[in-house]
Amino acid sequence: EFSSELNNLGVRVGNLEKNASSIKFSGDARFRYTSNYDGILNSATTQDRTQTRIRIKGEANPADNVSLVFRTSAQNKIADNNVANDQFEFDLGYVTFKDVFGSTNLTLGRSYGFLGQGLLWDAPYYDGARLSGGNKVKFDIGFGDNRYTPGPQTNNTLNSSADPRAIKTLNLSYNFSQDFNMTLAALYTTSQNPAGGDKELIAIGAKGKISPVFTMLAEYAENKAYDNNNKGFWTRLTYKGADKKVVGSYGAHIDYRKIEHHSTTDYGSLNLYYGSGDGLKGMGYGFQYTVAKNTVWSTEFETLKRTNDGEKLANYINTRLEWSF
Repeated sequence: EFSSELNNLGVRVGNLEKNASSIKFSGDARFRYTSNYDGILNSATTQDRTQTRIRIKGEANPADNVSLVFRTSAQNKIADNNVANDQFEFDLGYVTFKDVFGSTNLTLGRSYGFLGQGLLWDAPYYDGARLSGGNKVKFDIGFGDNRYTPGPQTNNTLNSSADPRAIKTLNLSYNFSQDFNMTLAALYTTSQNPAGGDKELIAIGAKGKISPVFTMLAEYAENKAYDNNNKGFWTRLTYKGADKKVVGSYGAHIDYRKIEHHSTTDYGSLNLYYGSGDGLKGMGYGFQYTVAKNTVWSTEFETLKRTNDGEKLANYINTRLEWSF
């Protein structure tokens, strides 16, 4: 009796599905407080700042074997030195063509950069082209341009607005097992600014589980463009980990680093105090806790010294609340 109506309904639903957008949106928000973000020696003159950031990410597959990713980021920053600014940018925008050369993928545009275990480069983004793929040995080869400006330092930053650089990157990764991974990474760049400092960086690292609840990471880096102050090392022991989907889950870590002045960039996973230019060594501690679904609170505390003269810096604190949606 209702067959014709049901058939018409099916046609209408099918048309709706056909015309529906293929873009999937997600996002995250963060509120962060940082004490001594610029590496001051005297705790009485420590600079603090608060930051609020919201990012919206879109993902789509416009054709078979083609994917598109873009993301906008809006951030407000207020610091003790009476600096307050708003930032808005497209920090991601790239297209990936899958299997263009056998099983090798080609990525073009502004993409996220990560090398090795994070000591060399855990970058906000860079513009360029990347080839990636591999089976047992995974590879990622990149060539591009980095114009991100982290701060006032000129002699150790990868780049600044006054020092544009072309960069070449290589990342090799091999999983010996599900729980043990080794990496070899390299980053090459030549400064157009005489004070900028060239980079011929290589790093070798490993990460693996040493028990069901403990994970150990270690990485060594060296800058072949310099004969001294050119070596860096870090290691981290992590206990469990906060899962944003599991309320009440938590994790903690303890780490040690000795990062000489020329041994890496200011874009690594570790806090290197943008603007210090003196190298750093010391201990770091961290804790993470999932306070609600998709909401994680994290805190890091670090006690560091400069490698060039052994002077102790004021303690560094970073605490933040992050939401995913």
